[in-house]
Amino acid sequence: MELVVAGRGTERLALGASPEQVRAGLGAPPKIIEHLPLSYLYVYPDLGIEVDFVVPHGRADVLFFFGDWAGHRAAAVHAERGIGFGASRDEIVAAWGEPAGSDEPHALERRFHTGWLYYRQGIQFHLDERNRLVIVAVMRPAQAPKS
Repeated sequence: MELVVAGRGTERLALGASPEQVRAGLGAPPKIIEHLPLSYLYVYPDLGIEVDFVVPHGRADVLFFFGDWAGHRAAAVHAERGIGFGASRDEIVAAWGEPAGSDEPHALERRFHTGWLYYRQGIQFHLDERNRLVIVAVMRPAQAPKS
């Protein structure tokens, strides 16, 4: 089980990695979503990972680690401060404190979740309709939210 570090990533997947570095660590992505206006995604559903690359520099800008949710198998990770998939809103707040902000609930593959944004630390927690953790996203500290 790898540790997800806010603002950095994991030992084998770091923010700022090139597509070549990501492929060296995770293999060829089974799916690439290239129709996004300012970024493209490498999607690894069997690993529970998505990597968002920003155009034009093409470096990993946001790392998404999924629980067993939205067509992904659970990533073999846990976040700093003892937070794992399925953690409740109360457990996250007890470990991390009140979030710097949150986005509005929205649909992802017909399921709703809300993103909790930790701008200063560089971590974002997405909760499902039961207020349970389903996605951990890592970004640069103070980066604008991604959903």
